[in-house]
Amino acid sequence: MVQEPQFNEPRLLKLYQPDPFLIDAPKDPADPNQWFVLRYPEAYELHGSPFLLLQDSVDKYSTQVLPISINVDFFAKALVVGKTLDII
Repeated sequence: MVQEPQFNEPRLLKLYQPDPFLIDAPKDPADPNQWFVLRYPEAYELHGSPFLLLQDSVDKYSTQVLPISINVDFFAKALVVGKTLDII
């Protein structure tokens, strides 16, 4: 019988929190939250983080980032503000 993976490390769950010491926006976003917040700052100010992310180290050189839950209020506002989620 196959066992389902168990999640028992809540410290790995992350919401987006801006770096108060960062002067300019980063050139390459580090995760999906940062990408969406840079693109739709008004939605972030009103509704918070776009995703609840699970960030887990795969090895000492890389981190796996998985969106666990979506903030539908954030994306509703992003659609209203941007009129589209034009990713390309």
